[in-house]
Amino acid sequence: MKRFGLIVALCSLLLLLAACAVNDGAPTVSREPAKTGETRTTITTQTEASTIHEAETIETVTDAILEDETTIALEETTVEASLPAETTALAPAETEAPKPTEPQPTEPKPTTPTEPKPTEPPKPSEPVHVHSYKATVVAPTCAAKGYTEHKCSCGDSYKDSYIDALGHSFTEQAVAATCTSGGYTLRTCSRCGTTETTNTTPALGHDYRDTVVPPTTSSEGYTEHKCSRCGDSYRDNYTEKIHEVFDLQAVIDYGCAYAQSLGFTIDRSMTLANSGYYPGYYGSGYSLDFLKQRVAGNIQYTADMLTADGDTIEGYRCYIHASYEPDTDKYYIVVLYG
Repeated sequence: MKRFGLIVALCSLLLLLAACAVNDGAPTVSREPAKTGETRTTITTQTEASTIHEAETIETVTDAILEDETTIALEETTVEASLPAETTALAPAETEAPKPTEPQPTEPKPTTPTEPKPTEPPKPSEPVHVHSYKATVVAPTCAAKGYTEHKCSCGDSYKDSYIDALGHSFTEQAVAATCTSGGYTLRTCSRCGTTETTNTTPALGHDYRDTVVPPTTSSEGYTEHKCSRCGDSYRDNYTEKIHEVFDLQAVIDYGCAYAQSLGFTIDRSMTLANSGYYPGYYGSGYSLDFLKQRVAGNIQYTADMLTADGDTIEGYRCYIHASYEPDTDKYYIVVLYG
């Protein structure tokens, strides 16, 4: 802008000088003192004076213009140095004119006619609800506060008039320890039935007393352990039962007496080698009475066979042979006939 103002001023000055040159060239007389004391007359035309003045003025204006151009150049250099590199590099790009965009043909979209929605009749206005609260008093319990609840038919409610919880009222009962469970103090609330235990003690454990039971002919022997406090018991250390050795002479006497009652003659000299017999073999699990009954049955069976053919028992001999085999715990009993 400064350069443009100087150029305008220079042009105006040149126009002014040109206008002055149009004037007539009347001579101008000036007197100057001579060196020798004489008066020397110098005649200069007006045109020449104007020309000289214009030259001096142009030179002054030209110097001023050159000085301003130098100042402007230095200012532009300083401004460019202070700008960032990105701004300087992007400056030309910002001055480019945008490319014109070609219009794209568009197809008109068909319009769908809208059906008018049916209008609903206006709803009647509802009456304004006014709360009507019903009060219910909830009594306090041992653990919960009491209060008064105010509830409206619409469901809205609130509580007030709170009363502190009553707290538990405990009664205590001491429970002694047993062999299997610990002792404690049982506290029971008299109002709500809540219970709690305190002062716990460990279980006592069993106090067993040992009793040895010997075996018999009908049962095994064992050791019984029984608690002196609670009566709990268990058995171990079992022993086999005793095998009874029966009085075989009692079996023989019983058989001979039964045979004699039926008519047989008792001959004690009879043996397995010189007599006929019906052998019998019985284990130790039987009782003495069982052996007697088996001998009597054998004798009765033989008597029935003899009399069935019309024969008589008179003249037949009979005796009983009995023995015990300890290796096998067996009884070998036979009835001898002859």
